Amino acid sequence: LISLVIARSLHEQGIEVIGCDDVGMTVLSFSRHVSHNFVHPSLEKDREEALEALEEAVRKYAPEDEDTPYVLIPAFKDARIFAEERDRFEPLIKIAAPDLSSMDFIDPKDQFAKFVEDHDLSAPKCQIIRPDARSDFKESEIDFPLIAKPSDGVGGRGVEKLDSADELKTYLDHAPKKDTIILQDLVDGRDYCVSVIADHGELAGIVAYVNERQFPIKSGAGAVRKTVDPEPFLETTRDLLRETRWNGVCEIDYRWDENGDFKPKLIEVNARYWAGLFHSTASGVDFPWLHYRLATGETLPPADLSVVDTEFRSRTPAAWILSIVEDIASSDEHLKKSSSAWKEMKDRASKGDLLRAANQLLKSAGHGMASPKMLTRLQEELKEHDDLPSEFTADKDPAVGLGILFAISSLQRHGELPPELL
Repeated sequence: LISLVIARSLHEQGIEVIGCDDVGMTVLSFSRHVSHNFVHPSLEKDREEALEALEEAVRKYAPEDEDTPYVLIPAFKDARIFAEERDRFEPLIKIAAPDLSSMDFIDPKDQFAKFVEDHDLSAPKCQIIRPDARSDFKESEIDFPLIAKPSDGVGGRGVEKLDSADELKTYLDHAPKKDTIILQDLVDGRDYCVSVIADHGELAGIVAYVNERQFPIKSGAGAVRKTVDPEPFLETTRDLLRETRWNGVCEIDYRWDENGDFKPKLIEVNARYWAGLFHSTASGVDFPWLHYRLATGETLPPADLSVVDTEFRSRTPAAWILSIVEDIASSDEHLKKSSSAWKEMKDRASKGDLLRAANQLLKSAGHGMASPKMLTRLQEELKEHDDLPSEFTADKDPAVGLGILFAISSLQRHGELPPELL
């Protein structure tokens, strides 16, 4: 979906767009905004083979006129890979990614924790547990509640609120052995997402939004978003961008109680495009187009806050439905009586056994799993958000819905479901 927003933005500016992924049948491959699409090996599983294939494709699709701007835009986690491989590709194509030296300040998350401490930026206290030191942490030195998360997690993976030492022990026991774990003090207030683009450390575009709904509810990605005034976050954001000499896009997470007496606190920085890119762009700042211009060597003007629609709302396909279902299910007494069936269904789904999970859900429903009251509330909640725009409703691009088939391509090519679905 991030790639789709980027492709749409550039195609509407008259730029020819070529898409690629390590699976086929993605939303991008079905979009009218893309002239060509190809599948390459996995950058995570076979980096060198993937880079060789991508280098070959860069040469194949290069414009005949050498003066035509030619830009490679990493859409997600691959931003760091292409920053590392800049010297390999830049004789052939411009890489739209921040400098690696800037990324190293804040990525992965344990580096970010050190950076904010060294530069005295407003942020919650953090503790870092390395993979080889999980058994050595001292419970007496840890204050609860806190937020635990893996240093390299994305999209809410592995983020949990923990209220006791027992919960922390369970979390560490179940976390992948290779993960470095960040323990972050829990701060009062709400989470705010601040999406930005900077030109060599100077702010060139900013949109701030809050997740009115997210999935999973406790610590997941945004499902229904609303744009807000970025003013409370400007000072710290500008300091961060200047200290890192940031050149490109990123998304900064804050925690803030607008009725409290403390400044917004930095939670983390995602050194890449973000899941809410459609929302940020539709709020008034065309991040992909600005990013393209920056990569071609153009100097961007300072950020214009007047272009941002601070009342804009949007929804994320599927996630908003799941967030509503989870919210209602957790408060429905009738459903709580079927909690064992619900847990079994979720357990099967989390392990990728979707067919049995669906069967379990239908079987439970047949036994009166959902009450009439719950179904009525579900209909009311869905109706409330049904007219909000999303990546699929923004323009006449009807075939992109077939992009759900990328799950089949992932099974075929890699023998597993994609991490987005898991």
